[in-house]
Amino acid sequence: MDKINIDAFVQNMHSVLSKMDKNGKFHRNTMRTALECIEQLQKESDEQQADGFRICLDCNRNMLSSKGCTQLFMLINNNYYKRIPVLSIGVTNDRCHDCGALPGKTHHIECDMEICPICKESQFITCNCVAGKDIKTVNIMEIKK
Repeated sequence: MDKINIDAFVQNMHSVLSKMDKNGKFHRNTMRTALECIEQLQKESDEQQADGFRICLDCNRNMLSSKGCTQLFMLINNNYYKRIPVLSIGVTNDRCHDCGALPGKTHHIECDMEICPICKESQFITCNCVAGKDIKTVNIMEIKK
């Protein structure tokens, strides 16, 4: 889903929401229009993903064509950790099958293959090291501030 579609969605929803009656209730036609807007946005998002177009929520790059995520660190409970790069398996230079990052580059956010930067062993998304903790990805410039 790209920025243009999100902006169009917000504008459409603003238009729909402004059509509430004086009691704060939506008319049936207004609700149908809102649902149609949501369905259209989902359809466009699905088509973009099928065309190899997925945007990383952190670096705002196309995950399947960029080299990797530009957010190289994680701030976890006020401690900085360097994110673990994509591992090169064997002699191939294949991209990560989940997020598309190249070997040696950083996985994109929410990638199933990212390794926990604390224990350096478990899958990040299921690791007990980070369960329930405040997590934010950051780039090197944010650390230097």
